[in-house]
Amino acid sequence: MSSAMQDRTVEGLIAYCDWLVDKGYATVAQVDPWRTATRKVFETVEGEQYTSLDLSGIDLADYLGRFRTLAGSQYKSESIVAYGRRLQNAIDAHEHYLSTGRPPTFRRGGSAPKQDGAAKPKAAKAARTTHAPAQTPSVGGAGFMEYPFPLRGGQMAQLRLPTRLDKSDAERLCVFIRTLPMEEQAQIPRRTGEGSDEALAA
Repeated sequence: MSSAMQDRTVEGLIAYCDWLVDKGYATVAQVDPWRTATRKVFETVEGEQYTSLDLSGIDLADYLGRFRTLAGSQYKSESIVAYGRRLQNAIDAHEHYLSTGRPPTFRRGGSAPKQDGAAKPKAAKAARTTHAPAQTPSVGGAGFMEYPFPLRGGQMAQLRLPTRLDKSDAERLCVFIRTLPMEEQAQIPRRTGEGSDEALAA
């Protein structure tokens, strides 16, 4: 186990991503978007010494805003939002490991048997029908609660959160949600050589 991955730094975060692949907890395809987003955002904002940046209590929204300003001519708005979302996921997964000693659970490849697959969509639809009209939290599994949240478009979002949520986790969750809206703006042609990065952000 790399000692670097025990540090709450950019270097530790990248080492953790490498460890996930080396130990078989995730595939390269699952982790590469995290590594790419980490390097792009922090190298753009901090320069060559970005790997030593301390991630403890980092204001990710501030970094994403600065990244948008510094790299806005290179990437589409959707790509910048995708980088922010993937970076937040990587930091959360690393913090989970440092706090619990357990890696996150990634979806495994392969398809379910046909008989099971035929029943699941109906069950999921029934669950949405049951919970969507509710206006009070409902039990969402051991240690979790589901909170219905009405959206302006008439849809009902379901937030599945731990029954005990730390203030720091709530703040990080707010930062993550703020990266989700798509801002309408004129698209700037990408520079030559950015094709691989845009493909990752798709």
